[in-house]
Amino acid sequence: MHRHSDNPPVVVGIDGSEAAVDAALWSVDEAIRRDAPLRLICVVDDERLPGTVHSDTQIDNEFAERALHRAVEAIAATGKPVSADPVVRRGHSAAALIAESRDAALVCVGSTGIDWVAGKVLGSTAQAVAEHAHCPVAVVRHGDSVAADRNGGVIVVGFRRAQRDDAVFRAALDEARNRHAALIAVGVWQDDFGKTPYTELEQCVALWTQRYPDVHVYPVPTLADLPRFLADNADGQIQLAVLGADEADKVTTIVGPQSYSPLPHGRCSVLVVR
Repeated sequence: MHRHSDNPPVVVGIDGSEAAVDAALWSVDEAIRRDAPLRLICVVDDERLPGTVHSDTQIDNEFAERALHRAVEAIAATGKPVSADPVVRRGHSAAALIAESRDAALVCVGSTGIDWVAGKVLGSTAQAVAEHAHCPVAVVRHGDSVAADRNGGVIVVGFRRAQRDDAVFRAALDEARNRHAALIAVGVWQDDFGKTPYTELEQCVALWTQRYPDVHVYPVPTLADLPRFLADNADGQIQLAVLGADEADKVTTIVGPQSYSPLPHGRCSVLVVR
């Protein structure tokens, strides 16, 4: 039996895709950790291309209900104690999820892989929500580890001298602790300050590991930015990259396309912290 909770929900965008089901499964542990319900949102897009006929409302709603039912069944199959509330909204997907984020603890969206075309020409729901939501956002890469056991692997967070964002480091450490994963703190290249000195990076890591003695944290300096570091280490060990809200525009570059691309990508899921 699921226990009622008055805590803000974890919102998941559902669109009928496998990637959305992955996002729903990924969100289960996040909801349990927050003692929060899951709210599954399927948005029926009212916008149509010029010259096309508006589809029947009943057909749209039936599709949304089927997509939500599939996600609910996948969540129930985990056997985990979480409540999932399916909701149909009408409008634009990104706008609806951004509106939901005002009262949410976290928004999770799936991605089969987003690229320059999706982000710049067609418009990407994942990218738009990551940049404009009012709460943290997880962009879950399709095929990410969404099984019951997400333990192990590596979490990556960037360290910049120009902005010591405690919330970002804390979120990365929390994710590492909950997943029993190692955390790599990357001292990234900065145009205004140059390479972050290793001693400063090491001092920051030492300060945080005193508060999280059970998390193994490794300081790693790099001459690259965080997306490039993730691309150079896209060997399947990195589960999650944790970014600050001011870095949300890097989501497209990190997640990358699902299919082959000549451009380097991190190929991991991303958590944008606010």
